[in-house]
Amino acid sequence: MFNSSLYRFQLAREYLKVQTEMAYLSRYKEQLVEKLSEAEGRSQLDQQDSEQQEEQLRNLTNEKVSVAQGRVGPRVETSPPREIPKADLTEFVGWGNSEGREM
Repeated sequence: MFNSSLYRFQLAREYLKVQTEMAYLSRYKEQLVEKLSEAEGRSQLDQQDSEQQEEQLRNLTNEKVSVAQGRVGPRVETSPPREIPKADLTEFVGWGNSEGREM
């Protein structure tokens, strides 16, 4: 009888030990899953930042090449400059003398 109760006690103690270990492992697993999801979120943000930085680098490189080639911005077809009528130029006063007349 004594041996059987000792055996039961040992089994109960072992059972509690296993249950406690399972609880610790379950909690540890939850912590690892949480850390993994946080790391994946940071990884996605890092990837987005990296893509934005690559796009910005491409844009700046293209702008540098355009400036080096004497072009700034995209090529836009423009009409030739219009001539300003001479009458418009005579309206300016104070050029060269205090009376406002041309020299």
